[in-house]
Amino acid sequence: MFKNFFSFLRHPVENVPYTYKAKDLLGTVALYALFTAGLIAALALLYLCLREFFPDLINKELPISHHPYHWAIVSLLGPFLEECAFRLPLRRYKAFLFIGLVVFSYFIISHLTFSHQNYSTDHLALRIVLAILAGALLYVLLHKPFARCRFGGVFYVSAIVFGCIHIANAHFSEFLPLDYVFLLLYLGKQIFTGVLLGYARLRHGLPASVILHMLNNSI
Repeated sequence: MFKNFFSFLRHPVENVPYTYKAKDLLGTVALYALFTAGLIAALALLYLCLREFFPDLINKELPISHHPYHWAIVSLLGPFLEECAFRLPLRRYKAFLFIGLVVFSYFIISHLTFSHQNYSTDHLALRIVLAILAGALLYVLLHKPFARCRFGGVFYVSAIVFGCIHIANAHFSEFLPLDYVFLLLYLGKQIFTGVLLGYARLRHGLPASVILHMLNNSI
């Protein structure tokens, strides 16, 4: 389990055959659960230590906006769309890239022009139309360079952008000095989560990464 994973991290491979053997699937689930739980525990412990020893240098809560979306959106729709944006194009078919760019454009347009309301119904049709147009433009500009890129670069850039999306709602004007330290570590955790989900997607298909992502958000 660990040997295959760390070998993959050294040399990410794109077109490996999917495996659906129970042993392999359970191994990937265990790998994801182990690393995710470990990273969350480490971040929680670090935060408690910082709060204990430097209470005036870190906020009681990290100043990042959280919207009161329904459970089904956070646990089901959100992970599905994020996997389409960031993991679907890891198999570099033209249709997958186009879909990924459209969904990614939807996130960016919602974030920049509609106060971070990715899953609000406000102006939903307009956002969808703009996302399709923006995604089509990005596809025309990027599909050839994307196809020529080394896969390792594609894989890790996808994970990095995925991590950055999750800190996009930070209110930096409200940050205390140690909030920046914690945010960087949180960013690292999110990037590594993107790596784990990418590994699951390439080994077992998109449904595997979607289900893992949904389970993660449900807990």
